[in-house]
Amino acid sequence: MKSLLNKSLFACLIMAATFSFTSCKDDKNDLWTGDDDNADRNYIESPYALNSVKDFADNIRSIENVYTGKGLDGTVNASISDYIKAYNPSLDQQVRAAIANSIAKIEAIKEPFYSTARGGDTQTAIDAVNVLEGLLSGEVHESLTSGNVANKDALLEAAMEPYVNKVVIPTYKGMAEEAYKLSELCTAILEKYDAKTLSESDIKAACDVWLASREYWEKSEAFLFGPAAEHNIDPHIDSWPLAKTKLEIMLANADQMAVIEAQGGEYVGSFLGYGLLGYHAVEYMIFQLSADGKTSLTHSTEYKSRAELVYLAAVAEDLRNQAIYLYACWVGQDNIPSEWAAILEDAELGSADMTRGYAYNFVNAGKAGSIFVNAQQAAEEIINGCADIADEVANTKMGTPHGAKD
Repeated sequence: MKSLLNKSLFACLIMAATFSFTSCKDDKNDLWTGDDDNADRNYIESPYALNSVKDFADNIRSIENVYTGKGLDGTVNASISDYIKAYNPSLDQQVRAAIANSIAKIEAIKEPFYSTARGGDTQTAIDAVNVLEGLLSGEVHESLTSGNVANKDALLEAAMEPYVNKVVIPTYKGMAEEAYKLSELCTAILEKYDAKTLSESDIKAACDVWLASREYWEKSEAFLFGPAAEHNIDPHIDSWPLAKTKLEIMLANADQMAVIEAQGGEYVGSFLGYGLLGYHAVEYMIFQLSADGKTSLTHSTEYKSRAELVYLAAVAEDLRNQAIYLYACWVGQDNIPSEWAAILEDAELGSADMTRGYAYNFVNAGKAGSIFVNAQQAAEEIINGCADIADEVANTKMGTPHGAKD
C-alpha cells in the first residue's frame, strides 16, 4: 500500500502538468461545434461507442426499476408504485405511461447523437421526459408528503427492502464486477502491446465489457444520492466531455507518464481532473469512429504512442476502484469479497458508510441508526433521485446538445 506521504513526494513534480478542474458536466466551453479537431466531439455522453441514446434510455429504465420494483433478476417486487396506486390509481398509471413513453421517444432518436441532437426527435424526447419529471417532482412527491391511505406506512416500509436488495445492490454489484473485468483487460492490452501480440479481438473484449459495465452504471442513475454524491463518485467516473487538449499535453509529458505507470489508478484517481477519468476516458482509448463518423468501431491496434495504453490501464484501474468503493459503501465492508477489500485498502478508499452500509438507512427507516425518521422520508429521497435524473436526461444530456448553436 502506497502511503499519502509517498503521494505527496510526487505532488511537486507533477503540479505544473496535473490539471485540477471541476466536473466537465458544467463546462459549456468544451461543447463541440465542429470547427475544433482537438475539442471532444460533443457535449455528449458515449460519443465513440455511439451509445448515447442507449445511455439516455437506460437512465429512464433506472427510474422504471425504482418506481415499479422491477428487479434485475426479472422479479416485480413491492415498490413506491404500490402506495401511489392505493392513493391515486390514475396517477400511478400516468407515471407508468410516462416512463414507457419516455423510453420509446428516446429510442426513436438515431445515432450518432451528435448529428441528430438538434433534430425534432430529440425535442420530442425532451418533452416526454420533462412530463415524467413533472409528475415525479410534482404529484408523486406531493402524494408522499401530504397524501394518506390507511396502510401508508406499511406500503412504504414494504418497498424499502426490495428497493435495496433487488434494485440498488444488484446494479452496483454488476457494475463493479464488470469494471473489475475491464481493468484486467485494459492491463492486458498494455502488456500485449509491449509483447507485440496485441490483436483487435483483445480490444474488442474490452469494448464489450465496457458496454456491460456502462449499462449497469446508467441504470443506477436514479439513485445518485448518498455515496455516489457524497464521495464525488458520480463526477469522478462519468464527467464529460473528455478533456482532450489536456489529455494530449499529459500524454506528451514523459515524467508524468512515468509516474502514472508506476502508481496506476491510485495516482490518476488522486491527481487528475474529472475530465480525464472514468468511462469516457476508457471509451476514447478502446473505441473509434469510422471515417464518416457514423459507425462505432473497435480501436485499431495502431496507437499513437505507448503512453496512451499506460493511461488506459491506469484510468481503467481507477474506474474499477471507484465502482468497488460505491458498492462497498452500500453493502458495508464486511459484505464484499476479500480481494475487493484489499483493493480499497491499497487505494486508500474508505468512509463511514462502509461500516454497515448505506442500505441500512432504507431497510431500517424510522429505526435507530437510520438517517430517515420514517419510510415516507426515505421514499421522498428515492423519488427525488428519480426526478433528478429525469431532469438531467431531458435538460442536460439531451437538452444541452439540442440547444447548441451551429
